[in-house]
Amino acid sequence: VADHIWKRNVLKTRFTTAVLYKGHAYGLDENILTCVDTATGKTRWKDGRYEHGQVIVVGDRLIVQAENGEVAMVEATSSGFREIARINGLHNDEGEKQVTWNVPVFAGKYLLIRNDQTAICYELMLR
Repeated sequence: VADHIWKRNVLKTRFTTAVLYKGHAYGLDENILTCVDTATGKTRWKDGRYEHGQVIVVGDRLIVQAENGEVAMVEATSSGFREIARINGLHNDEGEKQVTWNVPVFAGKYLLIRNDQTAICYELMLR
């Protein structure tokens, strides 16, 4: 049996799934990265435009793959938005960004991102 805790029109994800970390849900609400308190349903912060991308949790960081192929690392904290790093991620031989809605994968120290044309593996240096 499930108990109803709260109901609000927050975190309207479309092509992404929200992730849970330390009592908060992080996801792309209409293209903007958002942190929602899961106990109250209240938005803690909303910042950073990533289009219809994907979000995963790696340690105490969020890896956000934007729809345009860029990849950002963001602190997974409810105290405020802080983007730590950003790379172009997916790009073709001419350096143009490529559209993707695929979920990135992290294993060990490797981040794999892809779309329908390209797959790229990055080695992450996490502290």
